[in-house]
Amino acid sequence: MNVATTWDKRLMFMHGVAMGKEFRGKGAHVALAPMMNLARIPEAGRNWEGQGADPYLTSIASAEQVKGIQSQGVMACAKHYILNDVEHFRRNSSSNVDDRAFHEIHLAPFRASVDAGVLSIMCSYNMVNNTQACGNKYIINDVLKGQLGFQGFVMTDWFATYDGINVSLAGTDMMMPGDAVEPTKRNWPNVEPYTFGGKGSFWWTNLTETVEKGEVPMSLLDDKVTRILAAWIKAGQNKNFPETNLHVWDPKSSKHVPVSQGHDAFIRELGAASIVLLKNNGSLPLEPEKGTSIALIGSGAGPGNHWPGYYRSHAGYEGNLAQGWGSGTSNFPYLISPLHGIIDRAKKDIIDVRWSFDDWDTDAAISVSSLADTAIIFVSSNSGEAHLNVDGNQGDRNNLTLWKNGAELIKAVADHHPNVVVVVNAVGPVDMLPWAEHENVTAILWGGLLGQESGNAIADVLFGDVNP
Repeated sequence: MNVATTWDKRLMFMHGVAMGKEFRGKGAHVALAPMMNLARIPEAGRNWEGQGADPYLTSIASAEQVKGIQSQGVMACAKHYILNDVEHFRRNSSSNVDDRAFHEIHLAPFRASVDAGVLSIMCSYNMVNNTQACGNKYIINDVLKGQLGFQGFVMTDWFATYDGINVSLAGTDMMMPGDAVEPTKRNWPNVEPYTFGGKGSFWWTNLTETVEKGEVPMSLLDDKVTRILAAWIKAGQNKNFPETNLHVWDPKSSKHVPVSQGHDAFIRELGAASIVLLKNNGSLPLEPEKGTSIALIGSGAGPGNHWPGYYRSHAGYEGNLAQGWGSGTSNFPYLISPLHGIIDRAKKDIIDVRWSFDDWDTDAAISVSSLADTAIIFVSSNSGEAHLNVDGNQGDRNNLTLWKNGAELIKAVADHHPNVVVVVNAVGPVDMLPWAEHENVTAILWGGLLGQESGNAIADVLFGDVNP
């Protein structure tokens, strides 16, 4: 999401380059990115993984990231094909659209990715016009491989198939790669890895049987193998590609191979460039001439009691919200809070910094703010993937209200302080109507999800070092 809000093709491409370098360094052949489902439903849980609601912007951002990832010899994977726009009932709901909306809106980013040379595409969980996406001949064979001329391979999302034959005939080429060992150990401990014997997969030995019975043509199997091998060779992975050194199911057995050298500066640059100034009555940038003290209000201003990876798949957060939850997340090596980023920058201008992190103690917030020239309130709203529930939100958000007493905190401080700046870290749109037009809310920054350099990126914009 934040990559798109930069509106900067160079940063979009360089984001892909950075991802590609890190994946290659880990010996990962395919990066399951970029995500390009459109944010047509504002509460949808995984909107933050994508590039927004506009098909043109999403197309440009997706294509640049595809080119960046693949410039490093790693295959990009455009996902989730297609119309996978919500988390609720994503496995058994149908996204029904007419042909024009399908082609002009939802297909646009995938078309741009194909034109950019993407080597793999992931089909989605949902049904499209009442036919399962990974078994939908029209969208895969007719549109993707026919109309768009896609030459790479189509893989399923994880456990996104419900039969073997229809998925084969529809044009899907690879079924849920990468999980053959773990489910075997977990469900069939006495079975050697990679010897399913058909267990747990609609393909594996079952695919051999369907071909031998003539239910799936041998020519179609040859086409699937050709597409996978061609992509592998096209990416140059058949020569001098690093050995895989990251074990997802057993991280302790992974080798420590540093891959993010220098990326901290880029993450900070991209983060600051992605911040959007929604309102400014002159209180920003922060300068000594406008005041020599600031108060940071709300838990989003500080570090949490635990590191960001404390919660399973990040389904929960303390302190500053820097990513959502689910399979699209990663473990930050660190997280710069706004408190630390702002203190480091405020020292340069000899500006005092005070704080109150309790979202529910509005009296303390009012008291601390009264001692400062500017009150900066940090608010948030979170979402993620459907298999995890956070505060009653099953992936998708239940509504667009701020979390952690955000709206009430803003109103309480703004009723008593003449100069309130609001910083929003959120996964998507939030309801600002209760407070955005308050006469004492003098500035609003939309931060989105800024990653590990969050506090530094916010400080860069607040102090005018970067123009939003």
